[in-house]
Amino acid sequence: MNSEYKDIKIINTKMIKKFNKLWDCFSNQKNIYVNYRRKVWNETVIILLLLLTTVFITAGFFYICKLLWSAYILTPVGKQYSAVFTENSQVIFKILSSNCISFSIELTLQTFYVCFAICAACQFFSLARFFYLPREFFGRLCFWGFPMAVVVAIYLRPIYEFADWEMALFLSVVPTLIIFSGCFRFTGLLLPELYEIILYSIKKCEVIKKYFLKGLLPRLQERAQDIINRINAS
Repeated sequence: MNSEYKDIKIINTKMIKKFNKLWDCFSNQKNIYVNYRRKVWNETVIILLLLLTTVFITAGFFYICKLLWSAYILTPVGKQYSAVFTENSQVIFKILSSNCISFSIELTLQTFYVCFAICAACQFFSLARFFYLPREFFGRLCFWGFPMAVVVAIYLRPIYEFADWEMALFLSVVPTLIIFSGCFRFTGLLLPELYEIILYSIKKCEVIKKYFLKGLLPRLQERAQDIINRINAS
């Protein structure tokens, strides 16, 4: 009676340990999910505030440009420029005559799309780890900020129908230099790198292989041997 009670107690203890282990695993997974969701929310709020700041700074910048352009075209040099570069003058007039806030929102979103795509690719292929993170502010500005402004300018040129890409570069410099570092931060915290995905896949394959060789395969062998023994016995 005592031995049976001890056996039941041992079984219950093992079951409790397994349950606690499973619960700890579930709690850890839940905490990881909660932390990741909180991180996503925090970074989304930060990037939205960054975009809002970029909109207002860009709107102020183009309002100043609008005042300077209005004064410039009244001068003899400005009139000569309008006569020689008619197409560019029309595009500039069209842009500066539009609402500064709505145009700044449109330009900021277009810049964000391009910068986010570049930063996501750099994060995925580990370029940010080796060529962005080790650099200081001015190194990041020169090595990443201005080249990304050129890429944004190439993207904007057909949209606004500029004859010269320098005009598109003039549009893209301010929002790109404000946004690009935030995009690197956003993608760096939320997106995995390719090597991490590969290592995770290898680890999962090893776990599956270990389970198959040490757990499932011996059971299948025992079941097959049992079937063979029954066939031989009959």
